[in-house]
Amino acid sequence: MARLIALLVALDLMVVGFSALAQPKPAPSQTPAPSQSPVPLDRSLPVYQYYSDAGGNKVLLQTNFTLSNFDSDTRSLRRLHGIVAGLNERGFKKNPDTSIRDWDKRESFTKCYVYLDELQPGKKGDTGARVWCAESGISEFVVTPSENPKHVQQVLERFDLFLTKAKQNLKK
Repeated sequence: MARLIALLVALDLMVVGFSALAQPKPAPSQTPAPSQSPVPLDRSLPVYQYYSDAGGNKVLLQTNFTLSNFDSDTRSLRRLHGIVAGLNERGFKKNPDTSIRDWDKRESFTKCYVYLDELQPGKKGDTGARVWCAESGISEFVVTPSENPKHVQQVLERFDLFLTKAKQNLKK
């Protein structure tokens, strides 16, 4: 866990350092007026990984780190770690050779996604997780809020429901 936090901090420092070096500094007399200020850059860092199990079932796990709030990014990293541990317990292992090319094409395996720390429309800065499996026949489900102490457990319970339903539908 300490390595992951150190990696996140190092990535943040690299992004900040390279961004600062890459930005041209206007001369003091050329400073734009407040109404002409450039749009702030999105410093978020999306992270995604593919997982698969022995049956060929696939999961896309994705999260975002804001790189602007260390405490928030630390909590995001803990949630990501909890979901990865839960997937591992269910037989899913990280697989860099896996990809999902067509979510709509019926296959002999299930295709699922878990998107963590997604901004929720209409909720000021609140984040949640979106969970779905293509073959489940159920619409995606949003588990909110991310800051709930039982969030990881709730996401994994919802994942289990979708995965079970998808596997049942594949047998038909």
